[in-house]
Amino acid sequence: MPRISVRAKVWISIDGEPLLGEGGYRLLKKIEETNSLVKAAKELGVSYSFAWRYMHRIEKLVGKRVVDTYRGGTRKGGATLTEEGRLLIRVYEEVRDQVDAIIKKIEEANLQL
Repeated sequence: MPRISVRAKVWISIDGEPLLGEGGYRLLKKIEETNSLVKAAKELGVSYSFAWRYMHRIEKLVGKRVVDTYRGGTRKGGATLTEEGRLLIRVYEEVRDQVDAIIKKIEEANLQL
């Protein structure tokens, strides 16, 4: 008999509007890791303009900045997550971890067709 497996995708929405899924989560994590929107986009294989628009859309939905960017000078440009950006990461990870735990329990029940 075939064994049943379960998979799920996690999205966080605000007022029915998609806010953050796995791709947005990975983008936030890369910005946090690299301190650069340009580097984060490049490492994830997306364009800078796509990444910038994505962050701008998140900020518009949340009503707060999630990424602070700065240009040139002695810092040579870069980006850092705001507290809101770090909070989004924590919320996404918590939701994803809870969903994964539920899936694990279902699969441990060894359901079969």
